[in-house]
Amino acid sequence: MTAPQKAHGWYVKGYALNGLTRYEEAIESYDQALHYEPNYASAWTGRGSVLHNLGHYEEAALHHEQALQDDPNIFSAWYGHGIALGQLANYEAAISDYEQALQLKPNYPEAWWSRGIALANLRRYEEAILNYDNALRLQPTFFNAWVSRGFAILNSALSTRHYGWSKPTLVAESLPPELQNPDMDLRDYKGWLACFQEGFKHIPEGSEDKGNLHRGLGEAHRIWGNRQDNPYPHWNKAIESYNQALKIFTTAAFPRQRLEILTLLIRTYRNLQTNNETVNALVREGSALLLRLLREASSDSHKQRLGLQFASFGQATVDLLVQQESIIEALETAERDKNWLMTWLLHWQDPDEITTANYLAMQQLLQPHTAIVYWHLSADALTTFVVCGDKQQPSVISQAQDDSQTGIRHVQKLEAWIKDWDDQYADYRSKDRKAPSPNHSWRKDMGQRLFDRQDQPGNLKTILNITAIESHLNGINHLILVPHRDLHRFPLHALFDSRFVVTYLPSLQVGLARLDWEPTHPGSILSIGNPTNHPDTNHPSDLRSAFLEAQMIRQYFWQGRSLTETAATYSQIKDTINEKYTVLHFSGHGGHQFDNPKQSALLLAQGKETEEAKHLTLEDICQQDFTSYDLVSLSACETAIATNQSITTEYVGLVSGFLSQGAAQVISTLWVVQSEACAVIMLEFYRARQLGNGSQLTNPSDAQILADTIQWFCNLDGDRFKQWRKDCRIYLNNLPSEDSQDTLRQVLDRKLRWVNIKPEVQSPYTWAAFTLSGGFF
Repeated sequence: MTAPQKAHGWYVKGYALNGLTRYEEAIESYDQALHYEPNYASAWTGRGSVLHNLGHYEEAALHHEQALQDDPNIFSAWYGHGIALGQLANYEAAISDYEQALQLKPNYPEAWWSRGIALANLRRYEEAILNYDNALRLQPTFFNAWVSRGFAILNSALSTRHYGWSKPTLVAESLPPELQNPDMDLRDYKGWLACFQEGFKHIPEGSEDKGNLHRGLGEAHRIWGNRQDNPYPHWNKAIESYNQALKIFTTAAFPRQRLEILTLLIRTYRNLQTNNETVNALVREGSALLLRLLREASSDSHKQRLGLQFASFGQATVDLLVQQESIIEALETAERDKNWLMTWLLHWQDPDEITTANYLAMQQLLQPHTAIVYWHLSADALTTFVVCGDKQQPSVISQAQDDSQTGIRHVQKLEAWIKDWDDQYADYRSKDRKAPSPNHSWRKDMGQRLFDRQDQPGNLKTILNITAIESHLNGINHLILVPHRDLHRFPLHALFDSRFVVTYLPSLQVGLARLDWEPTHPGSILSIGNPTNHPDTNHPSDLRSAFLEAQMIRQYFWQGRSLTETAATYSQIKDTINEKYTVLHFSGHGGHQFDNPKQSALLLAQGKETEEAKHLTLEDICQQDFTSYDLVSLSACETAIATNQSITTEYVGLVSGFLSQGAAQVISTLWVVQSEACAVIMLEFYRARQLGNGSQLTNPSDAQILADTIQWFCNLDGDRFKQWRKDCRIYLNNLPSEDSQDTLRQVLDRKLRWVNIKPEVQSPYTWAAFTLSGGFF
């Protein structure tokens, strides 16, 4: 058998395995095909489609690009590339890809529909409708096109701008006579429903597509109801449509689709404030069906994907329990689901084997004068649980408890705020990634976004109802914050009164795992600074103040080691971590990978000249033992994310990775802070931690020391800074070599100057970025 024949055989096997959702095996087969034929375009694009199914969109796009280099006339590569770019919100480029694909296959309805989706995402709704009609000309049974056409009609009616499209797309011009329903020319609720009514005529009874169309009609009723002063008639119609879908989506034939409909039914019944056995039966059926799907999945990776796919079922259950006033059970369910999802984002583990905290255990975290603020965010409600030691059950703050529609609009307001933040941040980072402008709106107006802005989309403090939360905190001065989903990405601590000392936890169970922790003094440190392959140049990616920071922090410890610049390689660091220091400090570049959290990483220097630079990923971190480490500090890293996709399940990043592997505390920055200001804050934190900071407390916690350090930074003036820098020069004398002393003095004199620090003092862009997770008061 020739190499091309072997490659084709492996390609066929990979294609089949992809269709069976056995993605890891499919990748192995495509790898075999590419082993025999490295320029096999179909294998490259096939592997890309598997990566897309796994949610790795950037990697998928690169694979399709490789295929197009080998064969520019391969339809699946153009189409797959467009799909991947659409997932990455690069809609204009996706449209261009679909146009290339349609030149090769003009009668491919999915390409017309996908092009319509991209146009709709650009708010070019009438053009989108024309594309959906082109798909329906080719395939009248294409349920997705009917559903999308309906939603485009509604959005066109609501849109104040048509982006150059002056008139509606009329059915007489875009559809064949047998599909022409004149009501579909209307741009209102009636026109929306007409699309579904016409679709029902052409889709066979009892088919899966018919069930999906019933589901789409239910969604149309529910979403329209959300916008009305009296939503209840529309929500009741939604339930009728979902029940029609359930008749088709039986447990035996369509278990996944049935679970999706059960979730929508639970959400809608909760919105109707229905509290009866019907709803409870839906919850029981859904819970049993989810466990059955997980048990029957063909592989651990398949189970992992299913668990993440149905996160919304757990969220709907929490909302229902709150509405039924089963507050403790609601909090316990939110915590259980959080621990499940955090685990499954990294690897599969049976739900019964994942430890989670019940309410009695949660209260063990409540030291005197301490409270827990625990958020739960679903598509329909934002719920805040406040747990205090003197109350039998948590207090609940939710606008959805008495009025479901108010709760839904509250979530929409938060989503609008998050979108504005993400859009502004993406623009801020894209202008000049190596030196973003300090005058950009995202940075300059951060205080307005967080605390003060009254015009749309408002400010985060008001949206999260911080004032109402604080009304439950009499006698409290320490807070444990447990965010949910996208809320992990924002400086929630900055929204509270400055009297509170704050620490974060990814879940309460993570905190309970180190409940018996006691800090080690004086401790030892592994200090890693400015990993780079350009130590003697002004390379833009270098953080020379991070080099100074790492070297000086090392001097505050009797025992320790510094790895800076070219010495900070993957192999060196991984070996040194195992030497069981008590503090790990990293000052350098790092970031989160949304599509594949396991590849979130701290960026390191290249090893041997023949090797590529290898970075310390979250996957690596989760294979290490950090139980000896009292503190991990990640300085100048972007440990939160800016993304064009909301987090529908849960957030897992570098911080939660270190904590899950035994580190007691992690200090990190949510976004990249100006390196000189970052160095000043971290140097003062460690100086105060090791040498004392004049605190009135005998043994202040690291959370207290960080809070005091931030307060010190915000109160800096030129004279105080001058004295502080003079003190820094004294510690440089402790360095082992005069060359090191001279180098660091040059960095200190050039970088840590008041002219560089002054603009950052009191700016929330600087001080609000610093968080401490884990630890106890």
